[in-house]
Amino acid sequence: MLVPCIPAYGGYYLQNGFTAHAKAISNAGVSSITNKNPVITSTVPSVNQHVINLKLRYAHFLSIPTPTINNAHQVKVIVNYTASISNAPILNKIINAVMKVYAANGTLIKTSSFPKGFVVTRFGIEQLATTIKDDKIQQLTAVVQFMTEDKLQPLSNPITVKLVFGQKIGRLSTY
Repeated sequence: MLVPCIPAYGGYYLQNGFTAHAKAISNAGVSSITNKNPVITSTVPSVNQHVINLKLRYAHFLSIPTPTINNAHQVKVIVNYTASISNAPILNKIINAVMKVYAANGTLIKTSSFPKGFVVTRFGIEQLATTIKDDKIQQLTAVVQFMTEDKLQPLSNPITVKLVFGQKIGRLSTY
């Protein structure tokens, strides 16, 4: 069965080819991005009903020169996670985390993840960081989500953070 998605103000509508009506997919739980609250935590359920819950711990978009790139900018996002007790089969298994970085106009700039994944425990902290070589980028959006080891199925809610160059959110502490 073919089910086209029709974009509409405030969300998407699914149109069933066999009926004349459309059903709305709710965007409930998604807060808007403002200067005072640049973090969005989506609570729209995934296929796996958010086996893992993510919360932002820290994020930054700073200049961090490397030996090979003088004007390198680093995007770093650190999240706290809690795995649902009811989903015990995922504990002590290898999963992955993906961070997608978008330019202000919505263009995907870079995708990064763990090369070999990591072992998920009941709760913990994970850090994702990437280098942006284009020093003209002054604002961006980073989206972090835990995925299956093969990076095909989401296991957590996505965390979306809007950052301007030089910005830090949260406190960076040793963990």
